[in-house]
Amino acid sequence: MNDPNVQIIEVTQAAVKVANGSAYSPRSLPKPSSADITVIDLQSTQPVVPSVASRQQTISASPVMRLPPQTKTKRYRIGVGDVVSLTGRSKPIAISGAEDQRRSNSYTVQDDGAIALPDVGTIKVAGLTIQDAHSAVFQIMAANQITDAFALDISEFNSQQIIIGCAVKTPTRLPVTFAPNTLSDAMAAAGGIVTEDERSTSIKIYRLGELYQLPLTDYLQTSDLQRLPLMSGDSVYVHVGYDLAAAQAYFSEQIARTELSIALESQRADQITAQLSVLDLQQRTEQTAIQIRIATDSLQRDYVYFTGEANKQTRFPLPFEHHASLADALFDSGGLPTTTANVSQIYILRKHSTGSAIAAYKFDFSNAANLVLATEFQLRPNDVIFAAEQPITKWHRVIQQITPSLITTGVTATN
Repeated sequence: MNDPNVQIIEVTQAAVKVANGSAYSPRSLPKPSSADITVIDLQSTQPVVPSVASRQQTISASPVMRLPPQTKTKRYRIGVGDVVSLTGRSKPIAISGAEDQRRSNSYTVQDDGAIALPDVGTIKVAGLTIQDAHSAVFQIMAANQITDAFALDISEFNSQQIIIGCAVKTPTRLPVTFAPNTLSDAMAAAGGIVTEDERSTSIKIYRLGELYQLPLTDYLQTSDLQRLPLMSGDSVYVHVGYDLAAAQAYFSEQIARTELSIALESQRADQITAQLSVLDLQQRTEQTAIQIRIATDSLQRDYVYFTGEANKQTRFPLPFEHHASLADALFDSGGLPTTTANVSQIYILRKHSTGSAIAAYKFDFSNAANLVLATEFQLRPNDVIFAAEQPITKWHRVIQQITPSLITTGVTATN
């Protein structure tokens, strides 16, 4: 390189520091317009529950004990909203169909009481026990020549519940499952009883139109009362009041209020889920569009260029968001052909921001220690990576050009 406009600079640690000092900010990857939407307006979806008029009675005596009649424990029967799962001995059974259902093998009992199995059809399971539902599914699968052994279970209990409210930490619903629910289970699910006067507090159970009452002091002292079994549809409230007849209307109103509150919370959760789904779809769509622009080279990029004794005369795109080193470019492009390239004369040609002078940073990779400098040397847009040819390569190419002429001359002389 004898061009007076080219300044050859032997690359050292100090030269790398100077070269890296030139101002350059890597391009930023375009962000989806939806990326700035990070906060969902939760205030607009807060449920408003009407207040209930107080019907508490004047305290005149200890609460009267009135226990519900003893009930026989019944086997759980599947209901609308329950999620039924089918699994094989070690993995989900092979039933084709919708991708999501094939992955989970879970099926929700619909309003008509049936589940829909892909390639099999609908099977009514509402009102059946687990054993009866297994038999029903087995028969229809056998009719469709599906003979894989499977187990049927309930992965989500949604159809039956017990409502707990009033003077508890967290009013809630306790799902009815295979295991019988007791009064202590209900109190634990609601986070415990909150009262300042145990003597004037009672636990009321609203069941099938009848109201029953347990004084809190008796409940706390009697393990049998704590193990009192509850039924699906029971409403359990911790309250102060003794007149059962007057309290009947109050608790009917409380039941309606609790159910409305839970329904509004569910609606609010559905709204938030819908907003998140729309936002996720928008972001994924925009990210896909950006990826397509990158793949089709329609997005503005910065490049450096390979020439000379390179494996391939090509260009290397500078990455978004961060700097690339000479080592990054060499290894991503397949390195240099050591049989033809002179590794002691690798140049980075860079034009200064002002004037026409060109800096040629010279790397000598015959000393392997200089490869460390390649990992530190930052590339800039429009840099040219030039690899000089070895002297033997130049001589070999001259021979290749001369040899055909000698052969032609010899043939002519012979003729």
